[in-house]
Amino acid sequence: MYLWDANILRHFGHGHATLRLYLLRVPWTEIALPSVVVTEVLRGRCEFALKATPAEAPLAHQRLLDTQQMLAQFHIVVCDGILMGDAYVPASRMSSMTIDFADHSTRGRRPHTMKGK
Repeated sequence: MYLWDANILRHFGHGHATLRLYLLRVPWTEIALPSVVVTEVLRGRCEFALKATPAEAPLAHQRLLDTQQMLAQFHIVVCDGILMGDAYVPASRMSSMTIDFADHSTRGRRPHTMKGK
């Protein structure tokens, strides 16, 4: 399974050409989002919607709805961190990391998740 970070998700939303080619080789069922990434993306959209001026509000709220629809396409892995290589990465540090989708897969295995730590 391949876990995407917020940067890769943003490229997906923009239709990045290299990412589109990647999606031809990797089954959709092998791609997931860590719950911390979903939280990070929705928090950003919600903050923009809440702070928008009256002129910005329609765009801000439309982007929030579009983002919710995009996120609904993904399998979401609920965890407070993931195992990357030999290092456990807590969720509090994940948002500042870039996960390279070509190098940090679980190579067909379910990603290691830690709950309640």
